[in-house]
Amino acid sequence: MVPQPGRKQVYIHIGFPKTGTTSIQVWLSGNADALAAQGALYPVAGRGEGDYRFGHHLFPNALAQNPLSELATSWPDMDELHSEIANSAARTIILSSEDFATKLDRPAIHLLAHKLSDIDVRIICYVRRQDEFIISVWSTAVANYGEKNSLSDCLVQPWLDYAGTVGLWASAFGVGAIILRAYEESQLVGGDAVVDFLSVCGLDPLMDCGSLPQERHNQRLPAHIALILAYLNAHNVDRSVVTHLHTLGANSDGGNNQLQLLTPQERSALLARHAEGNTVLAQTYLGRADGRLFHDLTISGKGDCQAAQGMDIHNGLAAALALLINDAHAAMAPHPAVASSSSVAARDLPQEFRAMSDEAWLATLLQTTTKPEVRGFRFPCFPDPELQAAFVGTSDEATIREAFSFYIATRGYAEALGLPLALDRRFLDFGVGWGRFPRIFWKDISASNLYGCDVDPGALDLCKSTRVPGNFDRLYPRGRLPYPDSYFQAGIAYSVFTHLSEEAHLHWMRELARVLQPGAVFCMTLEPRRFAAFIEQLPDQPVSKWHQGLKKFAPHAGQLRAQFDVGQFSYMPTGGGTHREASEYGDAIVPAVFIEREWGHAFALRTYIDEPSRYWQAVAVMQRI
Repeated sequence: MVPQPGRKQVYIHIGFPKTGTTSIQVWLSGNADALAAQGALYPVAGRGEGDYRFGHHLFPNALAQNPLSELATSWPDMDELHSEIANSAARTIILSSEDFATKLDRPAIHLLAHKLSDIDVRIICYVRRQDEFIISVWSTAVANYGEKNSLSDCLVQPWLDYAGTVGLWASAFGVGAIILRAYEESQLVGGDAVVDFLSVCGLDPLMDCGSLPQERHNQRLPAHIALILAYLNAHNVDRSVVTHLHTLGANSDGGNNQLQLLTPQERSALLARHAEGNTVLAQTYLGRADGRLFHDLTISGKGDCQAAQGMDIHNGLAAALALLINDAHAAMAPHPAVASSSSVAARDLPQEFRAMSDEAWLATLLQTTTKPEVRGFRFPCFPDPELQAAFVGTSDEATIREAFSFYIATRGYAEALGLPLALDRRFLDFGVGWGRFPRIFWKDISASNLYGCDVDPGALDLCKSTRVPGNFDRLYPRGRLPYPDSYFQAGIAYSVFTHLSEEAHLHWMRELARVLQPGAVFCMTLEPRRFAAFIEQLPDQPVSKWHQGLKKFAPHAGQLRAQFDVGQFSYMPTGGGTHREASEYGDAIVPAVFIEREWGHAFALRTYIDEPSRYWQAVAVMQRI
């Protein structure tokens, strides 16, 4: 949001706890110069010593611990804040403390609003699914603050009423001042709390300030360690014993997925209790008509997992101690080297297939759609045909034939433009889906040099489970490609930029420019002018959800053509499921003029092919300059 003319803008980050707050505060406190370069200030006022030096905890603590009448007339930390803001050239000021969300009542919040009434204020609040939130809060309290109560006793914690807390802040600052964010990996920009927070504040998360934090602060203890610690706390065991067990927990990885602290029934009941409030938040502050605040509604604790709170205390502790013994045994055993989980490039294509003609290679690929083993070599298997079609519209033979034409064009232009495909050259499939293109390009590029990335973790799981050759990485909306600068010599994006909003399109263009080396050829598809006619001609009762989403834009087909003719980007926010929200993902008609104008600083448009007999979409051949 843009501050009102002549006024500075303050972002107050109120938490909640266990939503990356410490990581955000540590980063902000350590990058003052980089923030200043972008016109932002993370004030010293309100930050104390020791652990208090990272966040502005002195402000909420003062409001919670002192008579408000005294603070209304004399509040030194607040006076210092005003002075620091006035003496700074920064237009964006950031305050952060999770204690804002957990320690303040309505009168305290209204006094804070009064003290900041001469500044444009926005309230940033991150919320985490209530069951995961309370488990994390309880585990931290057990480990660090001697918590003695059981987790079940904490399920009525008033903090869990997010709608109530946010409502208090809205009553003081206005509904329009609230910026609500769901703390889920799939809903965070870049899948990271710090990157997301900087983006919310209008700051560049890739600013020149050194690397973003790789470590996670205040990580949750494994469930079995937390359960044992809670028992020790309740029986007043010497703190040195507790501290030692806490240290063991930091090195434990065996029990966290085998013991659940809440039963599925407790989780479901807790979420049901707050479902109405969560719906209000999603509709009011995120504009979601379906009222869905959190994407992941999976209830863990099923199957072979044991739920400690569903057992009596003795059986729960026995299970936890058994897992602790397993941890100790595993720690003493030798650890063989483990290959990267993101790579399935352990085998490579035999030379006899690389020597094939194009016709023979296509015939081989078509054969693998029904029988993975060819000439004694096992190729990747194919997902279910309906699943293939859900990603690309076709399946099996049809989808391979369609992709093969694009492969021939990409390979041919790479050779013609001076940087041909080769076994030792790295290749990126941006938006890899279920992995049809790595199978085809395998003929020219070794498995270790094939890379694919996608925003959908389910797609990457398909690549791995079907043993598609290559290395596969998760992307996040407006995130960073997880590769070094100038890393790739070639790449493709098939039916990807046909779906991105203009902002997302330009973001990923910049990232691709970063990771492609000069001379690299990048081939992509775009929806051409004729896509407007396709929308116009859709039947009144579309058969697919995609067509249903497009049909409502049929009355605007003339406008879409007119925008194309003057080189404008046209975007229709049709959405694409859990990992592809309509604000980022829909359908886009992109003219070549737009590509030349917006990509021209980093890429040369070598050719633009709009031939329906050859390709369903238009093909743009780009070369990094």
